[in-house]
Amino acid sequence: MPEEKKRVVIYFREATELEKAPVLTKLRKFVEEKGWEISGEYLESFFAKTAKPSRLAVLLSESKEKNTQAIIIYRLDQLGYSVAEAKNNLQLIREKGLDLISWADGISTADQGDLVFILFEKILYAVKNLESRERQKEIKAGLEKAIAEGKKLGRPEVPEKLVKKAVELRAQKFSFREIGRLLDYDESTVRKKLKLFEHRNNN
Repeated sequence: MPEEKKRVVIYFREATELEKAPVLTKLRKFVEEKGWEISGEYLESFFAKTAKPSRLAVLLSESKEKNTQAIIIYRLDQLGYSVAEAKNNLQLIREKGLDLISWADGISTADQGDLVFILFEKILYAVKNLESRERQKEIKAGLEKAIAEGKKLGRPEVPEKLVKKAVELRAQKFSFREIGRLLDYDESTVRKKLKLFEHRNNN
């Protein structure tokens, strides 16, 4: 009786420095060379940061139905846009009993066992703590420098040209959160500035 093929899914998140087509070609070729079977491909667009549910959540919910055994990603940072998100997604994959294969990193829980999950979780935890400490240092140093130079503290004003750009994006049906991410401002600032712009133009 022939051995049943391993059923895997490909998961890919868009990133500014990654081109989707070449990456997917590499992952598909890898699966083919292994003699496995692709049971699905789940592609997360850049604007899906705010989408509910995410494509990864859909993947996990359908894993039992599709008899998925492993998830293949291009590299480990595809697991999340932040350390916290990556750690959470890693835990969800582990809880589902799925193997995780990172092509570029040469990491596979299928070959190297569950210790890979444990090691990666510890690395993420260490990175998160380090980022937090470094951020606190930078904020403190920045505040002290600003005070010494007599600068006014608080959030900088949003340039008028960015407000107009936000108006254009809103007209194109972009959400407040998407606009904030594109213009590098938080969602509440975008809402406030667009509300003021609307009020100013209606009076």
